[in-house]
Amino acid sequence: MRLFYSGSLKRFALPLMAALSLSVALTPAQANPRQPRMPAPPVVHQTPDPLIVVVSLRKQRLNVFDKDGRVIGSSPVSSGTSEFPTPTGIFSVIGKAVEHESNIYEGAQMPFMQRLTWTGTAMHAGHLPGYPASHGCIRLPHAFSEALYGMTQINTRVIVTRDDAAPRPFSHPKLFVPPVEPLPANQPMVQAVTSKVASLAVTPVLAAPLPMVNPGQLRLTPRAKAKFAETTRLFDAIKPVEAARGVVWENVKAANRALEAAKADINSLQSAIEDAGRDAEKLKRAKAVAESVLAGVMKRAEAARTLAAMEAAAKAEDAAEARLLDAVAKHDAAVEATALLQSGMTALTAKRQAAETARRALDDDLKQSNQALKDAQTAYSVSKREDARYSKPVSVFVSRKDQRLYVRQGFDAVLEVPVVIDSPGEALGTHLYTAMAVKNGATLTWSVMSFNSSDSEEPVRRGKGRQQAAATVAPTAARALDRIQLPPEALEAITDVVKPGSSLIISDDSTSQYFGDGTDFTVAVR
Repeated sequence: MRLFYSGSLKRFALPLMAALSLSVALTPAQANPRQPRMPAPPVVHQTPDPLIVVVSLRKQRLNVFDKDGRVIGSSPVSSGTSEFPTPTGIFSVIGKAVEHESNIYEGAQMPFMQRLTWTGTAMHAGHLPGYPASHGCIRLPHAFSEALYGMTQINTRVIVTRDDAAPRPFSHPKLFVPPVEPLPANQPMVQAVTSKVASLAVTPVLAAPLPMVNPGQLRLTPRAKAKFAETTRLFDAIKPVEAARGVVWENVKAANRALEAAKADINSLQSAIEDAGRDAEKLKRAKAVAESVLAGVMKRAEAARTLAAMEAAAKAEDAAEARLLDAVAKHDAAVEATALLQSGMTALTAKRQAAETARRALDDDLKQSNQALKDAQTAYSVSKREDARYSKPVSVFVSRKDQRLYVRQGFDAVLEVPVVIDSPGEALGTHLYTAMAVKNGATLTWSVMSFNSSDSEEPVRRGKGRQQAAATVAPTAARALDRIQLPPEALEAITDVVKPGSSLIISDDSTSQYFGDGTDFTVAVR
């Protein structure tokens, strides 16, 4: 009975990959900075032990190899039919999803999907009839697919070949050497994770249980240490810029309050002027009425013939004159009050214009402080992305056909330079060298897998025994390395970041049709 992990390690592992998050929240230009969304501080990254997954199409079997070259998991598969073949080659896991629905094959369910190409090839749980039956994917038993999903990472190498293949221990002086300076002892280490085990009837009995995937500790060159320190400095530099922006924002709010107060004063005064104007118009009409009454009284007085009538007319005239004088006085007072209020509007308008000018000046300050904050956060974000890439394996590809050396890390292109190959007209073969573990704290152990190139008619010799196979593969892989003169600038860039999981591919061909954005190097093999 074979012991295997029954559940995804993702459920139990510490959030290692959370440290590699690249997102940095930038404060919007007009956001209130009292509760800013600050970027997460820099962290020290860890790398998991590398695994190599090998799929044999002829045997319809998948094997998982650990850093020591042991088979730690094995399962039957169902690959593509002759009409929809599974492509052979050197691939990597470039995407994962516990639940996935095919957008090519009418929504077919693909649990525990691990994508190998962007054109539809993946490993996932599915039906195994005992022969190739898929549309190009690699189907696995559900329980094994779930366990394998928990073990692999983005970048895990997956080799699909016609025949069986296995990584072999290998060493060569031209293989890359890691930085020698270890991390300080007080750096955090990811704790070992626990895993449940379950019995599966799909694999043969092995003597040792499946080991846990333990994170490996990165080593830092002086240049890398300086780079990480720069990231920390950029993070710390955000706080004073944020504080300066906060001061500007408080000034903006004060200017807004002053401007609103000036506008309120103007509105109040304008309302008072309108009220005074209405009162003046009313008094003007009253004055006109009083004048009309007085004119009538005076006309009647002129027409009076008796003494009594003249006395009555005189009294009426006196009363009408008094009312007219009162109306004139009130109207003049209202006109004067309106003029006084209107004279105050000039001062308030000047005050409002001054407040608007001050507010506009602060708008410029706010724009500059917002841009300064954005620049500081962007600089930190870029630096943090570079640091995150440092924790990922580096991949190197040497193509005899292109006469060039390519470097990628975290699926990002890092370097492309010409490379000198001795006897460039002679075949090199295709070889995958993988850094498996740190040895004695100062070097790396490597494995190698050799294949026929996709256009080669010369079959790879295979020995019957393990030692014979290793002896047969090693000289070919060694001769390929002997013939390559690695450029100094490439060696410098690679040595600074090489770690377990890093790889070197040497091939007679260029990259395969499945290579592109968001992938590691993919190479076709027979």
